[in-house]
Amino acid sequence: MVLTWTRDGGFAGFCDEMKISAAGGITTSSCRPPGAGPARTLTGEDLARFNGWRTSFGAVLIESKDPPGADAMTTKLTFQGAGTGQPTQAERQEMLDWAQRVHTQSRS
Repeated sequence: MVLTWTRDGGFAGFCDEMKISAAGGITTSSCRPPGAGPARTLTGEDLARFNGWRTSFGAVLIESKDPPGADAMTTKLTFQGAGTGQPTQAERQEMLDWAQRVHTQSRS
């Protein structure tokens, strides 16, 4: 897998995972019903953005944690590209936001 995104915790008890292959194949899963989502494939602008990151960046680990509390949530993204660069802080946030949007669209 090139990209793995996970979201755990929060008031709603999230336990979501999304994986994207080098070919753009998307798989999603959750510990809550309905469990695994339908297999999908990145297309258009999303595929172009994903491939751009694959070319530009090498190994990337991004983790976002809410302050400790009953509704704290952790979002984690691991990415293995073919490049050597590292994303800027703004690009890291863009990658997290993009992954969450792709996950939401893939589950609907």
